[in-house]
Amino acid sequence: MDTIYGHESIKQNLEYAAKRGRLHHAYLFVGPKGVGKASLARAFVKTLYCEQSGAEGAFCACGQCEMCLRFDKAVAYFQKNVKTNYFS
Repeated sequence: MDTIYGHESIKQNLEYAAKRGRLHHAYLFVGPKGVGKASLARAFVKTLYCEQSGAEGAFCACGQCEMCLRFDKAVAYFQKNVKTNYFS
């Protein structure tokens, strides 16, 4: 989530919950269009699935492990094939 600018308090809260294993069953990312809700949500989920994210204590996905590559492939497929206004 280092590539996500702004939203510092939100990122800190998500990091705190993930590091302590205290994740809620759902998170709502709300706000005006274009502020980075989807980007933040995707980065958060990718970090949770990353096999290397806890290795150095950093709260960011490595982008190289199998789970990161699968996640990127799934997001690319969704953006290409599913007609929604989420990515516009």
